Amino acid sequence: MSNGKTVMIPLLIEKYLRQYSDPAHPLSIMDMQKLLEETGRKAERRTIYASLEALKENGETIHMVKKDRKTGYYMERAFMQEEIFLLCSDLSDSTALSETTITTMQEKLKSLLSVHEQKQVPSLPPFVAAHQSIDLLPSIHLLLDAIASTRPITFRYFDLDCYRQRVYRKNTYRMVPYAIASQNGKYYCILYSFTHRDFGNYRIDKMDDIVVEEKTVPSVPFNLADHMRTSFQMYHGHSQTVTCRFDLSFAGYVYDHFATKDIIISHVDDTGFTASLRTAVTPTLISWIMQFHDRIEVLEPVQLKQQLFTHGKQIYDQYRKEFNDESEN
Repeated sequence: MSNGKTVMIPLLIEKYLRQYSDPAHPLSIMDMQKLLEETGRKAERRTIYASLEALKENGETIHMVKKDRKTGYYMERAFMQEEIFLLCSDLSDSTALSETTITTMQEKLKSLLSVHEQKQVPSLPPFVAAHQSIDLLPSIHLLLDAIASTRPITFRYFDLDCYRQRVYRKNTYRMVPYAIASQNGKYYCILYSFTHRDFGNYRIDKMDDIVVEEKTVPSVPFNLADHMRTSFQMYHGHSQTVTCRFDLSFAGYVYDHFATKDIIISHVDDTGFTASLRTAVTPTLISWIMQFHDRIEVLEPVQLKQQLFTHGKQIYDQYRKEFNDESEN
């Protein structure tokens, strides 16, 4: 056997172990010999043993097991079958990727398993109602590069009107990205503003024309865990339908706070629009509605209107005496 063919044997053994072996399907020495013969190569048992030892010395974990009175070998993988399934399932619900990218990434993940295990992972098509046609991977690639080197970026930012058309803000932003975080299926870039000298969250799917500058800037103190605790809010609890009348300028806020699949707009006119939302009625939601009381009118359910009335009356009663006394003086 030529030296070239001999050198290839450990590489082929590694390929066969990755492709065909798992705890339920170990490869015997004879199995590996047969696979080698299919490529026109022959190897003695001691050559295969030497190849297995070389792979172990190179850091691969190879297990020897006895199955059906035969000794076999399988390679330990970075991910178990159930872990690949969960990752593929999460990808199916992603709102950051196109259908094509989701399918491609799922196939890449499955390729980390043996051919036998791949067959046991069910196909998980993208959830059409959740995914979007815009693929965030190119933007995330740029942002990660800027984060790693503390380089500023410039970008344009847009909101959505009630017809889901883009309305770009007038200014071009220049900030420094520090982290990427996800919340409620949305991906945010956490950016430091030179103007405000503070951090803010910007939806990556609403950032456009991102350009990474060449020069780096000094970093400022930043703790992602602390920022997440103080900057993001979630709506936990039992979901129900909430119907509201919104000011026309409020469309972008609605799309920001609720998943698109949970919004049904039933009426639009010159001053506002009516939308039904699937959400949990929580203190966070009530506070959000009260904060924008001049742009939101709750129509249904009655129970939510009652809660808003009760909260409003409590606040009124709390400050009524103080301001009544001031008016009398």
